[in-house]
Amino acid sequence: MKKKIQEISKKPFPKFSSEEADFLVGKMREMLGPDITRILDQSDLNPNHMIRFRYIADMCRKTREQKGLSFKKISASLKIPQYRLKQIEEGVPDKINSDILQKYIEFLGVKNDFEEWLKDNRDVYDGLGDGDTK
Repeated sequence: MKKKIQEISKKPFPKFSSEEADFLVGKMREMLGPDITRILDQSDLNPNHMIRFRYIADMCRKTREQKGLSFKKISASLKIPQYRLKQIEEGVPDKINSDILQKYIEFLGVKNDFEEWLKDNRDVYDGLGDGDTK
């Protein structure tokens, strides 16, 4: 099972539309049942946004790894705490600060890809959790 997960994680995460993400969320709810669905509904998590943002999180992680960059090095260069960069790659939109995301995207050199994603995902971006930037 662990080997299968490692194989899957090497594949690029697909770019899903809002409708495709809604379909996946519906299937997930069916498979997980009412108890998990109720917990999900009571949380602040937006599964549609999580699925759609995963594309950006994966792009950042793979680009950083391809360039051989550590969170420590990027953190020192951008003067951003490492945990904030890790939050981006973890892909939970409500924990991500948009200003930090923009700096990270520019640092990694993936601004064009990000802007292309943004055209169809402005609602995800606008819903980012812009908490403190410490």
